[in-house]
Amino acid sequence: MSGVLVQACCAEPWPLAVLTAPPSDPPSPITLAAVESVFLERPSFDSTLPMMLRVLASRSSPAITQVSVDAVESVMRQETVPGWVNQMMNLLEARLGVEVPKAMYTAPRKNGGSWVENLLDEMKQRPEEQRAHWELLKTRAKLTPKPLADFQIAPKSRSGGETPL
Repeated sequence: MSGVLVQACCAEPWPLAVLTAPPSDPPSPITLAAVESVFLERPSFDSTLPMMLRVLASRSSPAITQVSVDAVESVMRQETVPGWVNQMMNLLEARLGVEVPKAMYTAPRKNGGSWVENLLDEMKQRPEEQRAHWELLKTRAKLTPKPLADFQIAPKSRSGGETPL
C-alpha cells in the first residue's frame, strides 16, 4: 500500500481526510552534511540559529561549536541581547558538557502592576545577567571566541527567521 488514508472528524460537520505516504528511503546522511556546510558558511543571526544548532546536535564538528561560540560572543557585544541567546547558551552547555548554574533573576515589582506584569518582570533575564552567564560559560568551558567580522543581527520577521536553506 503506497499510503494510508486517515480520516478525522472534527466538531465541524465535514470530515478531514489526509493522505500520507510512508517514506520510501531513509534520509540520506549527506543531508546533515549539507545543513552543516550552510551553517558554517552563512550562519543566520536570528532565532533560527539555536534551531540549526539543535538540528546539528548529533554532529560533533568542532567548527559547528566554534561558529556557535563566535556568534554568541558577537551578539553579547551588542547593546541589546535577543532572547534566543539564552537557548544558544543552553545548547552550547549541553554540547560542551559544561554546567553553569543559573542565576536567580529578581526584578523589582511594579507598584500597582497586575500579577501577570509582575510575574513577567520576575522572569525577565536582563542583558547584564546574560552577559555574566556567558562569561561564566566561557571560563568553565575554556572557550576562546572570536567576534565575527560580518556579524549583523537579522531583523525580526513575522513568520520566523530567514535562513539560507
